[in-house]
Amino acid sequence: MDLEISLSEKHQVLLKKIAADLGCSEQQALVIAIETFDAKSFRRNQLKEIFDIVKVRDKDLLDRLSDA
Repeated sequence: MDLEISLSEKHQVLLKKIAADLGCSEQQALVIAIETFDAKSFRRNQLKEIFDIVKVRDKDLLDRLSDA
């Protein structure tokens, strides 16, 4: 799928720097950024789900610890 995007001059400079740092094309740098964001978002959601489970499962323990 082709996609045309318009970037501000500031973002164009950042993209060029990121691509240079990664040693890849600007297009590949964008793909890497998207995949990295997606992975972090997925992990953040996983951690939230785990924390929600622990808050329910260990509520009594957490209450006792907060009173200590």
